[in-house]
Amino acid sequence: MYRNDREANVGSSKHGGALIAIKHSVRHQRLQLPLNIPDVVMIKVELGSYNCLLCCIYSAPGDSVYTLTCSQLIELLAHINFTAPRIGCTAIFVVGDINFSSTSWGTMYSSDQKEMSVLEYLFEHNFTQLILGKTRQLDVFLTNNPDPVLSVSVENQVKSAHSSDHDPFLISLESGSSVSSAVKTLNKKRDFAAFSLKQGDWQGLEKYLATNPFAPYCFSNVNLMVDLWYDWLYQAFVPKKTKHRISLPPRVSSQNSHLMKIKQRLHRCSQENPKMIAKLRDISNQLDKSLDCDQLQFEKSVFEHGAFSEIQKYLKSIKKPPSIPSVLHLNDLSASTDQEKAELFNTFFQTVFTKSDYKRKPLTSLPALQSIHFEESKICAVLEKLKPGKAKGMDCIGNLPLKALSKSLAKSLKLLFNTISN
Repeated sequence: MYRNDREANVGSSKHGGALIAIKHSVRHQRLQLPLNIPDVVMIKVELGSYNCLLCCIYSAPGDSVYTLTCSQLIELLAHINFTAPRIGCTAIFVVGDINFSSTSWGTMYSSDQKEMSVLEYLFEHNFTQLILGKTRQLDVFLTNNPDPVLSVSVENQVKSAHSSDHDPFLISLESGSSVSSAVKTLNKKRDFAAFSLKQGDWQGLEKYLATNPFAPYCFSNVNLMVDLWYDWLYQAFVPKKTKHRISLPPRVSSQNSHLMKIKQRLHRCSQENPKMIAKLRDISNQLDKSLDCDQLQFEKSVFEHGAFSEIQKYLKSIKKPPSIPSVLHLNDLSASTDQEKAELFNTFFQTVFTKSDYKRKPLTSLPALQSIHFEESKICAVLEKLKPGKAKGMDCIGNLPLKALSKSLAKSLKLLFNTISN
């Protein structure tokens, strides 16, 4: 249990304070605040597939001498934003009561100048308030990465048992620490496109694999074991992309990806707050110029590299597919609806299809392999020759991580192949 309360003997107020209680089984670490601010607690939490920075804040109402000033709040948020990536946290969660009584969280607008300056900082650094619904919402759950958040709901049983002007919220977060959740994920289609491979900590992963190779503890489900092992390695050493980043083409830089999110939010806010229209226009102009620069830079890198597959992939991404005409004609037949077009295509393909007379050749007897021996050096040599741009295999593992980890992964693959062979 971590808490940070103001001195009880200061003034007439003895209220306030911040507290975070966490189970011993959850790996965590308390973070020190360089700022002399009471009523704030900050910890790092390891949730299996990612790390998060959790900060609990209490700021007294605006007419109190204990309320946090505008500069204190912005300085605190800036410190949190600076610290999170440097300690390996991909998500920031700020919870508590900041008493922004004039703020409309849906539009990120406030008539109070102090609140508005803090909202502008949150807006520019891509923070979202996930507790909405009330006109006057004092409690906050702010995050710069809502992807791990599964649900936010009010605990009505707790609310009815205690009279308070605050609602108790239950927030469910994604965690990849359990084997059962990993197995459920494997039952779905595996998508490693959600991971940013170029930002993976391959050196750290190589050091880990050198001392912790794949070690099968059960020989009846080796396939499942190696799948779980691969998933854990990705989640531990390769950062995940946000849903927004996955939806964008690769030529869009991280800076412009952020600007696009700001533009989306400004467009939503400008419908209720006309003061945002000028800012939306400026962001749109800035984004248009920046996206043109991204396009030129990406084209330069693709064509300088000279890889035919990459050039072909890029040209395909910018080429607009031809649209199907509203009316299709085949000889004296015509089709206008989707069903009629599908039947017309079927008729056409039937006319051009010819069934060949294929006779299967008899199988010739081949000498059987008496023994199979896998050598670590030969496996390493094969991995080093892999081309990163080639298609993935059935396990959805691309060549980039296999080649980057060729030396350390060879030992694990040797154990795996020998296990399968035996």
